[in-house]
Amino acid sequence: MRALAILLALLAVISLSFAADDLASRSTLSPLVDGTVTWTPRDYSGFYYDIDNNLGSETLELNISGRQVEPGKARYVSAAQEKRFMHREWGSYSSIGFLGHSYLAGYGEDCAISGRWDALEGGLLIPVLMDDDSRRTVSSQEEIVLQEGYRIRFSDADEGLEASLFQGDRLVDSARLKAPGDYVYRTNPWPEGRGEDNVSLIAVHVDGYVRLQPASYCTVRGIFQISQNGRRVEKGQVYGLMTLASAGGGGLEMSNRQPQDLAGDVQLMNGTAIKTTSHRDADAVGHIYLQAAGINATVVRGQVQTAGDGETLFWTPHNFAGFFYDLDRSLGSEQLEMTITGSRLEEPGGITYTTTAQERDFQFQEWGRYYTMGFLGQGYFAGYSDESAMGGSRSPPVLWERSEDVNTLVDEQLLRVLMDSNEQRQVRSGEVLDLEEGYQARIEVDKDCKKAFLTLTRDGNLTDQDYLDLPGTYTYQKDLGDTRGLVILAIHLSEASCSPQKTALVDGIFQISDQPQDVSVDRVYGLMRIRSVWSEGVSMDNKDASLVLHRNMDVELMPGIHLRAADQEAQSGDPIRLYIYSPI
Repeated sequence: MRALAILLALLAVISLSFAADDLASRSTLSPLVDGTVTWTPRDYSGFYYDIDNNLGSETLELNISGRQVEPGKARYVSAAQEKRFMHREWGSYSSIGFLGHSYLAGYGEDCAISGRWDALEGGLLIPVLMDDDSRRTVSSQEEIVLQEGYRIRFSDADEGLEASLFQGDRLVDSARLKAPGDYVYRTNPWPEGRGEDNVSLIAVHVDGYVRLQPASYCTVRGIFQISQNGRRVEKGQVYGLMTLASAGGGGLEMSNRQPQDLAGDVQLMNGTAIKTTSHRDADAVGHIYLQAAGINATVVRGQVQTAGDGETLFWTPHNFAGFFYDLDRSLGSEQLEMTITGSRLEEPGGITYTTTAQERDFQFQEWGRYYTMGFLGQGYFAGYSDESAMGGSRSPPVLWERSEDVNTLVDEQLLRVLMDSNEQRQVRSGEVLDLEEGYQARIEVDKDCKKAFLTLTRDGNLTDQDYLDLPGTYTYQKDLGDTRGLVILAIHLSEASCSPQKTALVDGIFQISDQPQDVSVDRVYGLMRIRSVWSEGVSMDNKDASLVLHRNMDVELMPGIHLRAADQEAQSGDPIRLYIYSPI
């Protein structure tokens, strides 16, 4: 099997793509080379997007030159869009996304609960608190709880019914209406009291009413409420490195006033940062993400795509942050492919998944390299690399040399990497190192400070004992299924000291799990089954699991990876919008 590892090192063509980090809202990856890079809500979940109604227009454009963005070359725009009320009889209102949040920008001509009003033109964005069309029946003794302390009650009147609106304990409005009919509360939305004083803040549609004893009942179907705490937007406001250039005319626009270097992490605007690789080279790849302080997402969403007949859709670490990803090392090769036939994903090839192994350095670099592979969004160990087989002049790496079998993929299994560290730690003779999965290593230094004796236990039971010359590497081998004599633990001791007390310097630890992940052929993961396994990778397909794409579908394809389709209105020839996601 060692020969297979050499063949792997010689012949593997490693796919250099990029996968997900641990951030919930990360955009598609784009090369940070001279030119223009653009992100929209479809490929950056940090921007507002309503997939069901295809609403969301926030766009960030960077014009890059020499990994610099000159003044005015970072441009953010967002345009207002018409959005239908959930209670369709009310028509629509103007909606706009700003820094990842949705706001009401005004009421249009076709709005049944308000006259025309342009909030954005007046420099105000208003959060929508409720937009609901669910049906509920309440008695005249009950109240409907709204937002921001409001509540409403409907009671008998001489003709029809009376609506009483309270905020806290204070009655703020009352009106009589007949069912079916609308109750609308209008007030001044400006916190300082200026501007319009007749803006619809709350609307409730009463569908029916019956007068009984001792209580009457009404059926409510339709509630809309906007906040009284609007957000002021005015030219010249600063958001991080961006300055608001215009607010009105149906949209918002910001740009940068100062030049900006794109090395490392750059806080571009509130909640959004640019992250790039830590090294400056031609392969550097940058991506944009929602800053951790602003994340409240429940899923990691991939790029939104449209599923037309005959089209093939792809998700890779470039456009789905749920796949395994190491940005600085450019590691991660998972790919999910969907081929649309009519409105179906036929079996067995309508959905395919592939992933391949890639070389990476140990943190303790004297050990050389090993193979890592993403699988279902997690990073795994797939084998040890023999650097000498790659044309180098060095002696074979110690972990490769001491393993009987060095490639776990040929035995159809993967192992989690538990520890990979080059952190230096001074250990007193007799001190115990805590490892993972219940392992502990007790290190003792001999009287001449030239050797060390290690005692390895697991859950308190003796597992192994060995000594080594210093500097040197202790290794522990174990049989894991069909993989024989694999090094699952390595500890490097660089030196020892006998003055003033015996100590040893630990500067390298590598540990992999002894609980293998089964990737044998025909093993089923959700709707997918493993089609093939070879020394360099794994592939899966949807054998015996055809899928019909339909509106509002949400299905788990594989553990931790779901497919979601929009609940969009059926229109002839309008392809369905969908994306994959991972729950957080």
